[in-house]
Amino acid sequence: MEQLPLPEWIKIAFDARFNEQANIIGKMPEIASLRLRQVELENRLKEELSPQLFQFILGWEETLNYRQTIEKESLYYAGITDGLQIWKHLLNDIAK
Repeated sequence: MEQLPLPEWIKIAFDARFNEQANIIGKMPEIASLRLRQVELENRLKEELSPQLFQFILGWEETLNYRQTIEKESLYYAGITDGLQIWKHLLNDIAK
C-alpha cells in the first residue's frame, strides 16, 4: 500500500490528540502508582550514588524516554496512515 505524506494541518491535529491521550493515560491509577514508585527509586539512587553517576543515569533515562516517545509517535502515525489508506480503499470499493 503506497503511503502519501500527510498534510501539515492533520499532523498538528494528530499531535494534539496524541498529547491529549497521553495526558489522560498519565492520570490512570496504575500509572500514578508507577510514577510514585519511580520517584521512590530515584530518591534512593540519589542517596546511594555519587552526583556524577546519578547525573549519568538521568541522562541515560532521558535518552531512553525520548527514544521510546519517538517510537510510539511513529507507531501512532503509522496506524493513522494505515487506517486512512484502508478507509480510502473501502470508499473506492463502495463507489464502484
